[in-house]
Amino acid sequence: MTSTASHIRFLFYLVIFGVCIYFIHGYASRQGVSKSGAAIMVDGKSYRLKQISGHDNNCMMRGIADQYNRTHSDTVHHLDVRRTITREIENKPQLYDTDARTVSIDDMKKSGTQGGHMELVAAANYFKRPIHINDVTAGNVIKIPPKNPKHTTPWVLNFTSNGSESGHYDSLVKQ
Repeated sequence: MTSTASHIRFLFYLVIFGVCIYFIHGYASRQGVSKSGAAIMVDGKSYRLKQISGHDNNCMMRGIADQYNRTHSDTVHHLDVRRTITREIENKPQLYDTDARTVSIDDMKKSGTQGGHMELVAAANYFKRPIHINDVTAGNVIKIPPKNPKHTTPWVLNFTSNGSESGHYDSLVKQ
């Protein structure tokens, strides 16, 4: 067999392997969250999935707004949540490691900029409520406690990774 044929065979197997990983990862990411209303267990409690639109990178802020609106019978918009969270980070720089940011606070103020762990911590601190993230892809629950809690019932979001650094947040509603 020639060297070229060996390289082609190697590339073929590499592509097949990549396709298999893609489908396995996609299948695992969708388990238990295939449709809105599906029962999901988090820390022994049953939740129903409320799908959040947001393939525009606003899904985390929309999810937090949905949780806020459920506990306060209000209609806060995700842009208000974004403004509140970025203001919290700006006003209390001693609490947030701004050197660890992947985007600037000015970019985070803009709709469509994807939030991360720092924004979740800022939300928990500002709203004085724990935020739990059910990470479907990793198979664990990330618990973010507020610095000075006022509420004990957590807001629960569902996170599904798409295999890269980004992913999607949905809201979980207690049944």
